[in-house]
Amino acid sequence: MSSLTNEWQIKTKENDIKYVIGIKNFDKKIKTFRSGREIHSKIFKICSSAFKVIIYPGGDEENEDYVSVFLHNMNPWRVRAIYEFSLQDKYFSVNQGEKYFANYGGYGEPQFIPHSSCTRDDLLSEDGVLSLQVDVELLEEEVVAENQEDTADKLKS
Repeated sequence: MSSLTNEWQIKTKENDIKYVIGIKNFDKKIKTFRSGREIHSKIFKICSSAFKVIIYPGGDEENEDYVSVFLHNMNPWRVRAIYEFSLQDKYFSVNQGEKYFANYGGYGEPQFIPHSSCTRDDLLSEDGVLSLQVDVELLEEEVVAENQEDTADKLKS
């Protein structure tokens, strides 16, 4: 469903990225998306590791009155990272701190934003866009040996 989003990234350091996801007409999506229906970002990379963001406009199954957001490790290895969700150009953020992500595992905020704040005169832009920013600093990746060889071969060519 990444066609529902506009996405861009800013690499701030070798192991640090700001990933921004803009979702148009978000105020309408929280009314029409049932609980558990997701919008996912494109997969983005930091060093050798890949991640994606999953957003539940109608909330996850247990939090129907909130927007839920999660960061997922898309690798067959464990990573350690610091991450923060925020709304671009708004004074609203949730710092998740340092976490160990299991292979293909994720963490997030099931009660990131209450639906009552998802209005054009509050946390959304004037044209109804939710601009979610995810700051990720990769601290450690436990890349398996065969993947390290693949990476080394790519660097040689």
